[in-house]
Amino acid sequence: MTSLLGIEALIRGKAVTCLGLSFYSGWGLTQDQREVPGRQARPDILRLIHIYLYKYKYIFIPIDQITLPA
Repeated sequence: MTSLLGIEALIRGKAVTCLGLSFYSGWGLTQDQREVPGRQARPDILRLIHIYLYKYKYIFIPIDQITLPA
């Protein structure tokens, strides 16, 4: 399975078990089989989606060596 399938399941209120380190694991929304160091906040699913889609989405243009907000 892919991490995209897991986030879609979380959005639909389904239980998700993470075997690896997805961007949404370790925040208390999933049952994690590995510990994720440094993730202590406990956002709800809407906040996590907002952060992922709007705040931390950037485009890197290697030719110009600049980073732009998406």
